[in-house]
Amino acid sequence: MTSDDLDGIAGAVAFGLRDLPREQRRATVTLGLDGGDHLVVAGGARSGRSTLLRTVAGTLAERFDVFDAHLYAIDAGGGALSALVALPHCGAVVARDETARGDRLLALLVEELERRQQQLAQNGLSSHDEQRRTAEPEDRMPWVVLLVDGWEGLQHAYEEVDHGRPLEALARIVREGATVGFRVVITGGRSLLTSRIGGAVHDRLVLRLPDPTDYGLAGISLRQVPADLPAGRALLPDGSEVQVALLLGDPTGAGQVRAIEQIAALARSRPASSLPDSRPGPLRVDALPTRIGFEDVEAEAKAHATDSGWTLLGVGGDRLHPVGVDLPTDGPAFVVAGPPGSGRSTALATMGRWLRQQGRPTVVVSHRRSPLRALLGTPGVLACLGPGDDVALRDLLLAEPALTVLADDAETLHDTPIEQPLLSLLHHDADVGPSLVLAGSVGEMAGCFRGLTVEARRGRTGLLLGQLSPGDGDLLGVRLPRRAAGPTGSGLLVVQGQITPVQIAHTVI
Repeated sequence: MTSDDLDGIAGAVAFGLRDLPREQRRATVTLGLDGGDHLVVAGGARSGRSTLLRTVAGTLAERFDVFDAHLYAIDAGGGALSALVALPHCGAVVARDETARGDRLLALLVEELERRQQQLAQNGLSSHDEQRRTAEPEDRMPWVVLLVDGWEGLQHAYEEVDHGRPLEALARIVREGATVGFRVVITGGRSLLTSRIGGAVHDRLVLRLPDPTDYGLAGISLRQVPADLPAGRALLPDGSEVQVALLLGDPTGAGQVRAIEQIAALARSRPASSLPDSRPGPLRVDALPTRIGFEDVEAEAKAHATDSGWTLLGVGGDRLHPVGVDLPTDGPAFVVAGPPGSGRSTALATMGRWLRQQGRPTVVVSHRRSPLRALLGTPGVLACLGPGDDVALRDLLLAEPALTVLADDAETLHDTPIEQPLLSLLHHDADVGPSLVLAGSVGEMAGCFRGLTVEARRGRTGLLLGQLSPGDGDLLGVRLPRRAAGPTGSGLLVVQGQITPVQIAHTVI
């Protein structure tokens, strides 16, 4: 059965057919948007859980324009939902290992939930359904559909993120979201049926389960379970059978992905997909690129920079806009920390290149082995100094009041002659004074209890690169989600306690 076999029902997303033998007919099974609720889909491996979610997403994109329905997905299973990112309705598809991104998505959805609650209350409306019935078409709130594939994987990945805060956010969306237009479809196995979230959802669909006794957890008697329940065949709590629909085309996984791509192309061609400013699209939580060049972001960064002290780092945030730091305002110190090979020197080189292009002089302080030594002779780089060049640095600071010092391997500068002028730089009283960008190892800088790195960290502003554990945030006074190792140059920008994922713009040193 394909999605073309399903009857169209206004305000609902059809995903299967229900067999009603006593009435000698079949009925469409839908995810209700108008007056509906969330849906729990329980089943074992290869029972059709991901197929159902793809059908819901594809049918939603076929039936509704981007104004009316926004789609998000957390793929905590095997990656079957990755193709949904092609749909213009889709704001994000978060993979299982992208916990920081998933945390941000759930936080944004909670913010949207609260915004809708306030808007409905201010207008004297009891629900999202009432708002859509009474508002002009251009003012109707869109439905928000969140697909979660793999409850067990989600729970394992997020239960240690800030003491399970993302799971609490999901529970709140399930608990409060239905009245403001949110619909959650979540799949899982036996543990989903016994979970707090699973127990809070009334509508359930049960695919093939590995243990026959588990059907009882969904209120289905073993007598109601057919001897043969193939993939894609499901049961409702009353025992009636449902056949989940496939998107039109090849029934294989690759075929279903191609069907999603075709639906996406058609959806993008519709006039409604061109969004005016008054009708915003879905919230974006874009994945960081694995690599981006300085030239790729330079032009947009120049338009983005509103202050002469702003310095480019790369791209980041939810919509991958140029990201940087205002050294005079947020400094005077900026800490770059991470293990060897994580992109520390690249970050300093990128900031230095931007500073030089803005006509702001820089000085490199490092040991001879630092790759930043290659900048000697570059226009705008006044000198490359070593740990013993304190007199030269003092002279340069007197000659150039707005000097920026790029210090590599900062932990090795402790108790060296140049540490004192660097410390005096941090306590400059002028409104427009020098700035310090220093890079080093997270562990070694965290192990220092006095001196340059301790003073530099007080501003709680910096960049944390590489694989990070929650405790690494103590370096800048923040609590971090557990973060798997990403590509070189990916990390978290921290500005006075605010965290933004970022990919450093690569530049040749």
